[in-house]
Amino acid sequence: MKSVLNRWRTDIFKTIAGITDRGIRNTWDKIQTRIRRSNSKRHIKKEVFRIPIVKTEPILPVSKRISVVIPTKNAGTAFTFLLEKIRRQAGFKTIEILIVDSGSTDDTLQIGKHFDAKILPIRPFSFNHGLARNRGADYATGDFLFFITQDALPASDTCMYQMIQAMERDIKIAAVSARQIPRSDADLFGCWQLWHYYHKVLEIKDDEVFQATPHEIDRMNGRQKRKIGQIDNVFCCIRKDLFDRYRFNPLPYAEDLDLGLRFLSDGFKLAFLSSVGVIHSHNRSPSYYFKRSYVDIKQILRLLNEKTIDWKKEGFRTPEMLLSHLYFFYLKMKCMDEILDSCPIHDPNEPVLKRFAERLNQNFIPNPAKLEESLDELFAAVFPEIRFPKSVDDSHWRLLYNQYMELFGSFIEFVSPHIILENRRKDLVSSLYKLFAVVAGSNIGNMEVYCSAREIQHLLFKNLDKECSIGI
Repeated sequence: MKSVLNRWRTDIFKTIAGITDRGIRNTWDKIQTRIRRSNSKRHIKKEVFRIPIVKTEPILPVSKRISVVIPTKNAGTAFTFLLEKIRRQAGFKTIEILIVDSGSTDDTLQIGKHFDAKILPIRPFSFNHGLARNRGADYATGDFLFFITQDALPASDTCMYQMIQAMERDIKIAAVSARQIPRSDADLFGCWQLWHYYHKVLEIKDDEVFQATPHEIDRMNGRQKRKIGQIDNVFCCIRKDLFDRYRFNPLPYAEDLDLGLRFLSDGFKLAFLSSVGVIHSHNRSPSYYFKRSYVDIKQILRLLNEKTIDWKKEGFRTPEMLLSHLYFFYLKMKCMDEILDSCPIHDPNEPVLKRFAERLNQNFIPNPAKLEESLDELFAAVFPEIRFPKSVDDSHWRLLYNQYMELFGSFIEFVSPHIILENRRKDLVSSLYKLFAVVAGSNIGNMEVYCSAREIQHLLFKNLDKECSIGI
């Protein structure tokens, strides 16, 4: 009671002081304002927070047995997280884990044994992506086979259950693949690469099931075949009885796409679940992308029976001629330094990338210089006799420039809405070199297939084949 009287006394003194300082009119306005505020509070309904009830489909234990096959080599301590995630997958009474190891010297095998995994060693020099997975499948006892890479991580504890449910709803589905999600530490290029693959190459946004007759497949172009036939060995599920009949072929690359096309040709279906995610990405050097795109294009062209570029018609008479033009292109990328110095990046709408593209297309002769360390080392190791072209024909330049600009346009589309580039300058420059590496590697691979079809042997390809067999 005493405190209330003190508060009233204080208010009266303040009111008298206000009248003295500001006059009766001003004080009366303030009193009315306070009265209005007090009245308005009476009409404000107290907000009630209702916690929404999320209804999910019940997870009933699956009666079928499942086996998980993981090829490994020095998977590192993070391998523990993958095995823990597999063991936590809901809906299964037991999960069999088979590790096909090609000579790990770290704690990979000890980690596997801790999780009661079956260890299947193979010789490192005999490793092949398809054959390693075949060996794991030979020892698997499950009704369904899951293939996952050592550095991937299912995004939830129901991923495997959801994939099995999709196959149980349609017995004609031979295999199901999940969508890759970049890791939290993924670089700019790694994030763009997955976005580009799903939005531009496969053009998949939702869960889809693919089916086609052999006649329809024969009439498709390479991109269409790749879209409907892709099984993703990063994380996929295949019926064990069907896998035992078909198995992976011993290909150096794209063994999963090859299997998918064989399934489709025999009347089965393939499913891709955008709603199921697997966390997986890499932060690689530009030279890695050079090697990978070189290996990728050779296998894809042969597997999909695609035509190569008519290099003779384009005016590239020899592999050296193509290489020298690519090297010229590479050295011109040094102009990125002057663009960045003259136009600081602080806004994604700043025309930095467009200015780079315009400058790249201008007619100037670059000075030979070291640009990107990993690419400099690759050029020195594989192409020691590389030379500037004596002259750069506009049609030759245009072919390479247009290929680069196609990927560059996709990159801008991805970057502009999402990335504030001020703190990503180094990441941005590295990404531009990686775009070049993809274009360069795929062009040289394309020419190798072109030359091979005409029985033209060249030392350049032998050197690159040897270099690319390491670490891809």
